[in-house]
Amino acid sequence: MMLKRIMTFAAVSAMTVALAGSAMAAETTKQLKPATGVPNKIKFTKEMKIYNVDDTTGGSAKAPDVKYTYTITGSNGGGGKTPVSGTDGGLTVIPGTAMPTISSAEFSHNDTITNHLIKKDVTVDFTEQFNEDGIDDITVPGIYRYEITETGDFNLTASQHDYTGDVSQLTGGKEKRYLDVYVGYNAAGKLEVKTAVMMKKDTTVTDNSKTTGYIDDLSGALTTDNKDDVSTFKTRDIILQKDVAGNMGSTTEEFKFTIDLSNIGVGMDYAVSSTNASNPTSITGVTANTYSLTNVKLKSGQTIKISGLPSTAKYKVTEDVSVVGPAGYKTTHGINVARITAPTSTAQYANVAAVTAVTPVKADDTVADTIFFLNYRDTPTPTGVVMSIAPFAIMIGAGILFILVFFRRRKREEEN
Repeated sequence: MMLKRIMTFAAVSAMTVALAGSAMAAETTKQLKPATGVPNKIKFTKEMKIYNVDDTTGGSAKAPDVKYTYTITGSNGGGGKTPVSGTDGGLTVIPGTAMPTISSAEFSHNDTITNHLIKKDVTVDFTEQFNEDGIDDITVPGIYRYEITETGDFNLTASQHDYTGDVSQLTGGKEKRYLDVYVGYNAAGKLEVKTAVMMKKDTTVTDNSKTTGYIDDLSGALTTDNKDDVSTFKTRDIILQKDVAGNMGSTTEEFKFTIDLSNIGVGMDYAVSSTNASNPTSITGVTANTYSLTNVKLKSGQTIKISGLPSTAKYKVTEDVSVVGPAGYKTTHGINVARITAPTSTAQYANVAAVTAVTPVKADDTVADTIFFLNYRDTPTPTGVVMSIAPFAIMIGAGILFILVFFRRRKREEEN
């Protein structure tokens, strides 16, 4: 038993001396310092970019309701050396065996967006590893490597919307991070986390693979500069435009529409803008993943735009032709086509009394979906009237001709 204790003490002493010696050798570059801030807790950030691809300014939209969870395991990936140049370069990095806890990052439509970004802290908590209770403790100083894997939950019950197709996925290794944790003794002779380095997943750990740099004085937070681990929520717009054509079409009359939106997320708000000031300016308080924008009024040439919709949202636009003035309009529509001037192609546009356009918002990064609605009315050809008076016109013309001929002959006879 005594021999075992002596061997254990010798091993611990050897690693302590190695760590201290390495720090002294790197005195001109970086040294390990006692951790400040929250003891034995390391934080890194998870970022989400909120961006409207149909708006050159990036637009404004709420964040989606999604949650990222993390698993952490010991890792020997990336080689067996620390990536910190000139500091502890001679120490071998070993896989962590005592597992810390790690928090999640949850985004909500109630989050505040700053410069199109939302940042959430993820905490790796080593408190349990240094409480000396004999359960999952770290008992030897050294550099321990962990692999952190990110998993997204894009279909939370609260939102009633599956954002899988709306939020960019981290794949191909981008969902993984390495974390090197430096453990040493403090002034009280207790082991603690001294500092840490976070790296993106790479086959070889080098300075170029670091995403945080080396932290001299751990203050409880690591600021990552790795753009690969930023998720993006891209939103889009739809535009409804009204046109009236034909020599009997009214350019001053208002036509009424209903826009039904679905798969848009509970709690979300959307900006609405229109060239008709009587239309709504926003959609707020979505409570059931659907919303109906009613009593939309547009004159010829006017538009209404709904901004910030998820790319998987669907819309249905219906024109209420029952309230349109004099009959005779042909109502047609087209989506993302050249502006409609007349319903000349019945194969492309149905000439019916009421038209409904139903489609998901397109998932491209160019321009908004534009739905054109055309009411077309032209002067009717009075063919029936012409046919009804034709016989009388012929008889009258023949009578006039007969009279002219009769009087001309009589005049000649009198002259002779």
